[in-house]
Amino acid sequence: MINLTQFETQINSTILKRGKQYYKLGFVEKMYQTEYDSFEADIFGTYVYKVKIKLNKQEDIQSSCTCPYDFGPICKHEVAAFYTLRDLFEKGLYIEGSEEFQTNDEQSVETLLDSLSKEELVRFILQRAENDSSMAHHLRFQYGERAPEDELAESKRVLQAIEEKHSDHKGHLRHGRSADYALEMEQVLNRTVNIKNPLISCDIALLVMNQLLELLEYFEDDDWTLGEIVDDCIRVVKSISTSELSLEDKKTVFNKIVKELDHNEVPVWDEFQEGLFEVLDGLAEDETIYESYVQELMSRLQQGHTWSTKYNNERYLIKVFRMIERRGDEDEQMLFLLNNLEYETFRKKVIDHYFDRKDYLHVIQLTRDGEKQDKHYTGKVEMWKDLRYKAYKSAGMHGEQITLGEELFLSGNFDYYNELKVLYKDNEQTLYEELKMKLKKNAQFLGYNQTYLRLIKEEQDVPALAEVVTSNVRYVREYAEYLKDTHEDLIGLAYKHLIEQEASMATNRSGYRAVASLIKECSKVLNEQTAKEMTEKVRKMYRRKSAFMDELNKAKL
Repeated sequence: MINLTQFETQINSTILKRGKQYYKLGFVEKMYQTEYDSFEADIFGTYVYKVKIKLNKQEDIQSSCTCPYDFGPICKHEVAAFYTLRDLFEKGLYIEGSEEFQTNDEQSVETLLDSLSKEELVRFILQRAENDSSMAHHLRFQYGERAPEDELAESKRVLQAIEEKHSDHKGHLRHGRSADYALEMEQVLNRTVNIKNPLISCDIALLVMNQLLELLEYFEDDDWTLGEIVDDCIRVVKSISTSELSLEDKKTVFNKIVKELDHNEVPVWDEFQEGLFEVLDGLAEDETIYESYVQELMSRLQQGHTWSTKYNNERYLIKVFRMIERRGDEDEQMLFLLNNLEYETFRKKVIDHYFDRKDYLHVIQLTRDGEKQDKHYTGKVEMWKDLRYKAYKSAGMHGEQITLGEELFLSGNFDYYNELKVLYKDNEQTLYEELKMKLKKNAQFLGYNQTYLRLIKEEQDVPALAEVVTSNVRYVREYAEYLKDTHEDLIGLAYKHLIEQEASMATNRSGYRAVASLIKECSKVLNEQTAKEMTEKVRKMYRRKSAFMDELNKAKL
C-alpha cells in the first residue's frame, strides 16, 4: 500500500516525475478536507480532475482520480496531490477540520513575486527566455493578444520550439526528457480550453496529436507518458464535437477528422484510431453527416482474402452496422447482415436471429456454410460446429447430435463426453468402449493423446491405465493412485525406471532435488523399503557427485 511518507519510492519514476512537476507548477488548485481522514484535491490538467485521498493512522493511502488514466495504479494527478498533502503536514499548514487550504509553496512563491519590482521581474523573465528558446513562445502563447485566426500559427511556432528544445542533433527526443516534453505539449493542448473558436481548438489538438504520433514512431513509450497526451488530444476533439456546434461546424470537424484518418500512416496510429472513429460516430447522429460517414466507411473496404484485409474490412462494417442499428429499421439491418455473411460477426448475428425464432434449419445451413467458408481456420470451424450441435440439440435431432458430438469429442473437446453420456443413457459403457477404441486406434500412429488419457482416467479404467504406464513410465506419477491396489509390482518397476532415468539426466542441483523428490514420492505411494533400495542404488552410481549426495542428505534419504 502507498504511504504518504514513502510514496516516492513506491511509484513509477516517470509518473512520479510528472506528478511532481504538476505540484511545483501549482496545478493543484484546491485541497480540502471532507472528513477527519479524507481529503479532496482539484488538479488542473486538460480538464480539472478530482483526486480523493483517505489516510489511516499509519498514513497509508487509498486514492482515486477522475482522470481516464488506466495504465497503472497511480496517475500524475494523484502524485501531485500526495506531494501537496505531505507538504501541508510537514509545514504545519494543515489544521484538522479546515475546509480548504492552499500549499505553502504556492503562497511563498506568490509572496516572493509580489515583493519584486516590475523591472526586476521583467529582467528575470528576459534572462530565462534567453536560455530557453521555448519560453518566449510560451509567454506569447499564454498571454499575447491574438486574433482567433492567429492562434493556430502561434501554436505551430510553440510546438516547433518545444521539439527543438528537447531533441538531439538527429531530431530525436533526448533520453530522460519525455516527461518534460509531455508536460509542455500538454500546456499547449490546455490552451484549447480558452479559445473561443472551436474549429481552431480542434486544429490545435490535432497538431499536438500529430507531433506526438511522429515521435512515437521511434520512441519507446513504455509508461504511456506520450500516449496519454495523445488520448487527451482525442478527448479534446470529442469534447468539441459534442459542444453546441452549428451543422456547418459539425461538418467541418467531421471533414478534419476524416482527413486525419486518411493521411496519418504512422505505425502506432492504429492504437489511437478508434478514439477518432468514436467522435465520427457521435457526429453521424445528424442525418446529413450519417450518409457521409457510411460512405466514408464503405470506401475503406479493400479487395482480398488475406486475414488482415478481412479483419480491417470487418472493423469498418461493424461501424456501419452500428449506424444502421441506430436508425432502428430491422429490415435494413437484416439485409445488411445477409449481404455480409462472409464475416464472422454478421453470420453469428444472423444465427442468433434464427435461434431466437427457433428456426433451427436456417441455423444448421448457416453453420455448414460457415465451416466451408472458414475451412482453413480450425478454431472457426469448431465454433460453427458447436453452434450446429446446439441447433441439433434444440431441434431434437438426436441422431445428428450424436454424430457431431462424437466428432467434436474425438477432435479434442472433452466437454462433449458428458453430452454423449446423456444421449446414451443406460448404454454408457457401450459409448465408452466405442470412443476408447477409436482414440486408441489413432494412438497406434500418433501416440496417446490427451483426450484418450483423460477418458480412461475419468472412467478409472485400470487395465487401460496400466497399459499406458507400461508403455511410458512417466505416467506412473499421475496414475499410481488408481493402480497401487491391483498393480503394485508394475508401479514399483515404473518408479524404479523413472528414478533411474531422471538421475541419469540430472546435471545440477535442481535436477538432483527433483530426483530426491521422486524417491520420497515413491516412498509414500509404495513403501519405505522400495525407496530405500532406490536411494542406495543412486548413491552407489553417483557417489562422486558431491552436490547430488548433498541434496539426498538434505532430503534425509
